[in-house]
Amino acid sequence: MGRWVLPRLMRGGARGLCTPVRPPPPWLATVFLVTALLSAPWHGHVDDVDGQLYQVVARHMVRDGTWTLLRYLPDVHPQFREHLPFGLWPYALGIRVMGELSLPLLAALFTLLTVLCAGWMARKLGGPASGVLAMVVLGTCESVFSYGGRPRLDPPLMLFALAAAAPWVRTPITAPGWLLSAAFAAGAVAVKGPFGVLPLIGIVVGRAAFAGKGALKLLAAGVACCAVASLPVGAWLLHNHLAGDDSWWVGYLQHQVLASATGARTDGSANVFQPVLFVLQRFWPGLPLVGLAAYRAFTRPDERALRSLLVASLVVLVVLCVPGRKVWNHTLVLFPLLAVTGAVACEPWLQRHAGLLRAALPALAMLVTLGSAAGLGRNLLPAPCAPSSIFVSTFKNVRPGEDVVVVSTTPDWRMLASLAAEWDVVPRPRAALDDGGNARVALAREESLPDIPPGWRDSGRGQGWVLLTRL
Repeated sequence: MGRWVLPRLMRGGARGLCTPVRPPPPWLATVFLVTALLSAPWHGHVDDVDGQLYQVVARHMVRDGTWTLLRYLPDVHPQFREHLPFGLWPYALGIRVMGELSLPLLAALFTLLTVLCAGWMARKLGGPASGVLAMVVLGTCESVFSYGGRPRLDPPLMLFALAAAAPWVRTPITAPGWLLSAAFAAGAVAVKGPFGVLPLIGIVVGRAAFAGKGALKLLAAGVACCAVASLPVGAWLLHNHLAGDDSWWVGYLQHQVLASATGARTDGSANVFQPVLFVLQRFWPGLPLVGLAAYRAFTRPDERALRSLLVASLVVLVVLCVPGRKVWNHTLVLFPLLAVTGAVACEPWLQRHAGLLRAALPALAMLVTLGSAAGLGRNLLPAPCAPSSIFVSTFKNVRPGEDVVVVSTTPDWRMLASLAAEWDVVPRPRAALDDGGNARVALAREESLPDIPPGWRDSGRGQGWVLLTRL
């Protein structure tokens, strides 16, 4: 009998080897696709002013043992009140537990969860294929995946703001859904103030516009949700004003929020329609799908969900045009809604070609993953900054915490952020190179350095900078 065992096992093994391998579900293939895109820039040298600034502030939070007394550099925002501290808490916690290498991973996780949330919303409003397409559209947007893996405030803001709007895809809103929305909206407001409730406001107005007799009740529930979500930050700021040092009330509320709203700040664009231009320039490849959504909404009377999404997106875009100063990354809170809108518009076509979607996505995910692993993502990045490329041998010998003088007519924020984040030194911005204090190394813009001061020597030039070292 034993002589028959091996042939039977061999025949069974052959049948097992011949069993066709099922491709992964489209949503899982999309997760691999987006993950590969988010990690692609990590294979190069990332210089990002905002991300590196927040990295340094979070680093100081951990070293100082504080959660609210933020600082950047001794000569630049020694008391950092430009943003609320709560959006930096995840990054500070990541540094405390896993070190600074965890920061890109945390940001990418926020972005990936945002993509999944957009897919869930599109699935509820359109269907399974719409959910997958919304994930693809949002995850392949260059402004999302290129910046989504950097320790900026945009990744947690996008996640919490979209999650706050998600329960409202079903009306009437249930009590648990309302509480969940309020909780996520409170988190979004804690990250970036008023921008945190924009998707919530948009989706509530969009749903109410076609809710008939229940519109007023829906609007009232939305207003109450926004009010409750604003209470924690509002109470904290008021306490700081009445019983604290008043630094957050003045530094954040007055000098940031109100100054941006009134246009008193000098950074950003004053063009009223600049957010529209930002969307036209950056929301690719999903922009044509938004045009398709508008066409279907106007030509088909039964597209109620699509019309609600278009109204929601329009409301958010209009509100983004209101502040006196506009910055491009503020429009990112609109991108998930636009992705959902475009995906829902494609549901009829997707149902007819579901097989194509199931076959194409795994192949695309595999191709992008291989390209990311091969380091092609570095082609998306500009050339590395001078201290990490042509001057790297000098900066390897600079001790952490050491002063480095940075000479330029106006402060070079990019150089200051790169030096502080990458080399853990203390950049000292100066309009001219005097004695340099205790610094052994200085970087000067060529146009800001007519001649080499006594006691210094020219140790290299490149990218418009002169490297100076002590004699």
